[in-house]
Amino acid sequence: MLVILVLIMLLMMLLMLMTDADDADFFDFSCCVHSAENAQMELKLNTAGTMTSVLTSDGVKVGVLPTTVSTSETTGSLTVAGGAGIALQLYTGGITYVKSGQDATSSTTGALLTAGGMGVAKRIYAGATIKAEGDTPATSATTGSLLTAGGLGVAGRIYSGGGAFVTIDTAATSSTTGSLVSEGGAGIAGSIFAGASIVAEGTTAAESSTTGSLLTAGGLGVAGKAYVGGMLVVTGDTAATTKGTGAIISYGGMGVAQSIYSGGQLVASIDNTVANAVTDVLVLKHSTDGTAANGIGVGISIGIEDAGGDGSGVLEAASVDFVMTDVQSGSEDAEMEIKLMAGGTMTSTLVATGLTVGVTAVTPATNAVTGALTVAGGAGIAKQLYVGGHKAVHLYTSTYTSCHICHVCTCMWYMCSVQLQL
Repeated sequence: MLVILVLIMLLMMLLMLMTDADDADFFDFSCCVHSAENAQMELKLNTAGTMTSVLTSDGVKVGVLPTTVSTSETTGSLTVAGGAGIALQLYTGGITYVKSGQDATSSTTGALLTAGGMGVAKRIYAGATIKAEGDTPATSATTGSLLTAGGLGVAGRIYSGGGAFVTIDTAATSSTTGSLVSEGGAGIAGSIFAGASIVAEGTTAAESSTTGSLLTAGGLGVAGKAYVGGMLVVTGDTAATTKGTGAIISYGGMGVAQSIYSGGQLVASIDNTVANAVTDVLVLKHSTDGTAANGIGVGISIGIEDAGGDGSGVLEAASVDFVMTDVQSGSEDAEMEIKLMAGGTMTSTLVATGLTVGVTAVTPATNAVTGALTVAGGAGIAKQLYVGGHKAVHLYTSTYTSCHICHVCTCMWYMCSVQLQL
């Protein structure tokens, strides 16, 4: 220690010889107790006519006392023409400015390098790319090559070479809630699997297969039920030629609560194992929310366009009605009535019950092909026949015998006629 003090004194004396004694002041020694000596050096220089402390040094630290602000690499209280090597920490009370424009192309290049990590208490702004060269895979929110304890705001796009996994389980109750929220659209090249509902809040009405709130360029597969709050419009025009063709195909039945209008044929075909019994292909039913009464029934109406051209369109040309004339349980009676258009008016033609079949037309008969009931062949009647008016009976014979109730025939196949008063 004594040798060091002597060397310092010699240095100071040399400086005094080189400068005016009034422009510099040097050493201050204190505490020279044996084995507990302390020494301090203070350098003062005359600056603007005033002696000012410039540098202090003791066995613990060296202090540069001027407070000159650094505005470049050649200004400030301490300037170094070459590099500076610091074995331990470096604390700066102001801004640290690295003037080098060296770009970073790896973790070992650039204007500012650190062999270890870097802790920054506040924000980091980068004028170009921030690249993390670590290849640690992310298996949670606290693992991976780039971590943030808070959120991550990105003004432009994000490209991920692997999966993007959001671990928070916030439920989505609107388009602005949930674990993943986008203020714009979302484009996804592959499939989307949702563990719960997919809700489209858009209210765009569907006017074609390319409009609406939910669109798909391909088909739509639904494993469960599908409910549509408005109309279901199928724009495909594939004609149905079998039960497996057409614009709408159902592997099961179809339940429709209201009317069905078809612009083409209604074809019902059943192929089952019944080989010796009747299978109902068309079933018509009518029930009521009230109490069934006599007259309740079900019918078929047939409409055909006429040639009137008055804009009235298709008129009812025929109908078949089935009516319960007695709804009493255990003694029900049913009636069928066929109506046909006659002279522009729907007219009852035939009425049948479980006991009778009645021809309700009143057309008189004037020959074998006129009247309310005509039979092209014969008529076999097992019981009585009652006729309410006059009847001309024509009988045929193939022999030269007398005709029944008729004049004697004189030639083969002679037709006999007689007017009977009944």
